Amino acid sequence: MIKINYDNCINLEHLEITDLIKPEALQKFQDSFSVGTNCAGVVIDRNGKNITTASNYCKYCLYYVRSAKNGEALCSQSHKFFAQEALRLNRIYIGKCHAGITEFAVPIKAAGEYLGAFVGGQFVTEKIREAEVRELAQELDVDYHKLLESKKELRRVDKKYIESVSHLVNTGLCTTVSQNYAKEQLKVICEKMSEGIAEISDNVNLLNKNAELITGQQKSLNESISQVESASTEIEEVLGSITKLADQTTILGFNAQIESARAGEFGKSFSVVAGEITELAESSKKTADSISGLTQQIKTNVGDTVGNSEKTLDIAMEQRSESRDAIDKIEELQELSVLLKSTSQMK
Repeated sequence: MIKINYDNCINLEHLEITDLIKPEALQKFQDSFSVGTNCAGVVIDRNGKNITTASNYCKYCLYYVRSAKNGEALCSQSHKFFAQEALRLNRIYIGKCHAGITEFAVPIKAAGEYLGAFVGGQFVTEKIREAEVRELAQELDVDYHKLLESKKELRRVDKKYIESVSHLVNTGLCTTVSQNYAKEQLKVICEKMSEGIAEISDNVNLLNKNAELITGQQKSLNESISQVESASTEIEEVLGSITKLADQTTILGFNAQIESARAGEFGKSFSVVAGEITELAESSKKTADSISGLTQQIKTNVGDTVGNSEKTLDIAMEQRSESRDAIDKIEELQELSVLLKSTSQMK
C-alpha cells in the first residue's frame, strides 16, 4: 500500500513493485516475455523474495538443482547476489550462477529507489565442462549423468543475445514501473491541490459573503447618515426661527423697559417682567447659537463619515468583484485538477 510523506511525496522506503503494477499484470508480462524469448524469469523484491511465480524454468534447474537439498536456498542467494550486483553497478548484470549457467538481473527502480529486480536467463554461453558438472552433482548430491544430460539440453546463446533480451525487460517492465510511479505521484499532487483549491474557494466565498454583508450594512448606514443630515438641516431651520424670535423678543423687552421707565412708579413691576423677558431672549439666543454650532459640527462630521463610508462601499464593491473573479479562476483550477487526476489514472 502506498504511503504518503508529510511533504506530499510517496514514501519510497515502503514502496513495493506491486504498488505500481498489479501482481497479475506483472505475472502476465513475465510469462509472455519468457515464452517469447525462450528463457526463464522471475521478479524478486528488494529483499530477494520472489514476487511472481517463476516462468519457463528449465529441467536442469527445476528438477535437479532446485529440488536438491539446499538447492532452493542456494538459488535464492544467487538471485539476491545478481540483484545486488545490478544495483551496485546501476545497470543490467550478466554472470554465471552457482549452478554454472548464465543469467541476468535487471534492477527495477522508481525515482532512483531500488524496489527489486527481474532475474532471468538459464542459458549456456560456452562449452560445458564436465568436471564442473561432476563437482556440482557431488555438492548437491544428485545423479551426475542426469544432471549432465539436462544441462546439455540448455539453449546455447552468445552474450549479445542475453544483453538484447535483458534490455527488453528494461524497456518494458522498468519503464512501466517508472511511468506508474509518476502517475501515482501526480495523483497525490492533484488530490492535495484539489483540497487546497477547495479550502481557498471556501475562504473566498466567505470573503464574498462578508463583502455583501458589509455592502448591505454600509448602504443602511448611509441611509441613517442621510437621515441625520436631513434632521440637522431641519434643526438649523428651527434654530433660525428661534434666533429670529429671540431677537424680536429682545427688542420688545427693550421697548417695554423704556415704556416702564416713562410710567414711573406705576411701571416698576412691568419693568421687572420686561427685564426677565430680555434675559430669557438673550439666553435663548445663546442656547440657539450653541445648538447651531453643534449642528454645524455634526454636519461636518456626517459629511466626513459619508465620504469615508462611500470609500468603504467602493472598496467592498471592489472586493466583491475581485472575489467573483477569484471564484471563476478557482473553478478553472478545479477543472484542471480533475483533468490532471483523470489523466494520472489512465492506464
